[in-house]
Amino acid sequence: MVERWRPETHTFHLPIGECTITLEDVYYILGLNVSGLPVSGSNFVQVKQICQDYLGVIPPDGATKGNSIKLKWLKDTFDDVGENASELEKQASCRAYILRMIRGLLMPDKSNNRVHLKYLSLLEDLNKVSQYSWGSAVLATILCLATKPGVISMGGCALLLQNWAWYRLSCVAPESPKPWIFPLAQRFNSGGLNFAKVPHNDVEGYRKTIDHMMVEEFYWRPYLGFQHEVSEEDRATWSACTYLLCYHIVEKHHTDRVTLQFGLHQQIPQPPEDMKSYHEVDMRRGIDDN
Repeated sequence: MVERWRPETHTFHLPIGECTITLEDVYYILGLNVSGLPVSGSNFVQVKQICQDYLGVIPPDGATKGNSIKLKWLKDTFDDVGENASELEKQASCRAYILRMIRGLLMPDKSNNRVHLKYLSLLEDLNKVSQYSWGSAVLATILCLATKPGVISMGGCALLLQNWAWYRLSCVAPESPKPWIFPLAQRFNSGGLNFAKVPHNDVEGYRKTIDHMMVEEFYWRPYLGFQHEVSEEDRATWSACTYLLCYHIVEKHHTDRVTLQFGLHQQIPQPPEDMKSYHEVDMRRGIDDN
């Protein structure tokens, strides 16, 4: 799927037309909030101070590198929370677990062994954490990291990309005996998959299958028959042609190019917006830019 991606348009170019991962897919597959507060702020942190304030401990020198902290140290330090732990200790353990989820599953980079402590500032009030638009941050990250040319490995949420392909492309999807339950990633993440009809672990086989896929092998609206209550506000957010933010990452949600995914008529799309100025901002430059 990465080979079929065009970074200029943020869409896959398949024989059936343009398609992409949208906020609707993030919502159904991962169950994350796709509206609400932006996942953004300053990239600069005082490592010792923020760890003392929100984790209750200052990590040893070997556990940190720059403004990042090792996932293994977080696991070893905060995994075992006893029944007699204080409320502050339980909150610290919860924050450590969320940090591991952010970098280990939802927004991994290519190193996949450290997490930037800038996210810790968003976890100060655990009652407020669910109000952030984590879904749009996850989508912005995979649009930014998963498709850089000349890079062998990929960043971003591979679970989202894999499930998106399996729910939309029947020609590459394994058969699963599990029922459709929310979030939908659970259906393909609990074993018992049958790959008899698809080229399993065969890159050339996948390439040929996608090259020769038929129109009926792509589902433009795979979630239509799934019974799950969704608010009108969330539905409106899914099709919004807007910007996706995750700190220094800014990517475009190009729903105007894939309106068939929302049951609408597809017009001839406009040329994609030049995002070069946004992409030039990274962790080293524009460190405090909003």
